Amino acid sequence: FGADAAARLMAGQPVDVATCDRPIALNAGTHRITSVPGVATGIDVDRVTLRSGVGAAVGTGVGTGVGTGVEAGSDVATQSATQNSVVDVRRTRTVRQATVGPCPTGCWLILGEGYNDAWTANGPDGDLGTSVPISGGFNGWWLAPDDGVRTIEMRWSPQGGLDVALMVAVGAVLICVVIAITDRRVLRATVGFEAPQFDIEPVPAKRAQLVAAATVLVLGSALVIQPRWGLIALVPAAVVVVIRKPRLLALASVAAAAVLGLISARRQYNARFFADAAWPVRFDDLHAAGLFVVVLLVASSLSSNEHGLDPGPLYSPGRGPHRMRDGGQDDAAEPAARAPDESM
Repeated sequence: FGADAAARLMAGQPVDVATCDRPIALNAGTHRITSVPGVATGIDVDRVTLRSGVGAAVGTGVGTGVGTGVEAGSDVATQSATQNSVVDVRRTRTVRQATVGPCPTGCWLILGEGYNDAWTANGPDGDLGTSVPISGGFNGWWLAPDDGVRTIEMRWSPQGGLDVALMVAVGAVLICVVIAITDRRVLRATVGFEAPQFDIEPVPAKRAQLVAAATVLVLGSALVIQPRWGLIALVPAAVVVVIRKPRLLALASVAAAAVLGLISARRQYNARFFADAAWPVRFDDLHAAGLFVVVLLVASSLSSNEHGLDPGPLYSPGRGPHRMRDGGQDDAAEPAARAPDESM
């Protein structure tokens, strides 16, 4: 760092850094670059770009482009060890068509929209093959040496399947609308119901339901999250089985979700994370706890013995709403059924 590096960082300005010894010699094989967490140093390393050979001394472009010699606003670039090729880009929603100038020694074609292997590229000689991550996390295809001008078409391949899925969804919605409009059947009477009541007291459930829910909670946590979360789930599972209050699982999930939300909000408030594609990674350590909240909700729905009131027969004028008793007997019909006994 320079002498004024700290002040420039605090002002939000870029700072140039360099390794202690350069260039760095790396043997063939896999290498791992590890940075110190920003909470310890005050600086988050968002991206590290390694370049080899002469290209390491060329530098990088500015703006939204990636590579060398790219004008601001461009999202496709070529990168060569000796020179930069002119790139003219035409784009649609799913296609990027790049016209690449001469590359006498070969060059990389870089699509600066974030690496995703769903992008495919085709040139005059056919498919360019699978892209590779390059220039700090973008799609790159190697172009063989050529003194002529080439047109490369890069296409977002999943769009076709997505269009089909959207058409199926729209068709299903239209069918539902048609059924709702054409179905003119009218209920002969109104179904009676009782006014909703707020009941905070958990309802005891059957032992078999509680055991099944506890099993789902433990196994689901171990399989969906991590095995150690299965051990953690043993505690709430045992509590629910012993006290037979399944609603406690739902209440615990709500409380856990609230705590996770507060932690995320406080972390964002303190660190002021930039809203980019890497933003969710800042909260990756909370992902397992979030999945546990989902497993708690699923288990609570399996263990609950609560159900809605049976509306019974349709509402009859003059009788008011009534319900079916256990066994299917109508409460309102009971006095009439006893009438013959009373007359005798």
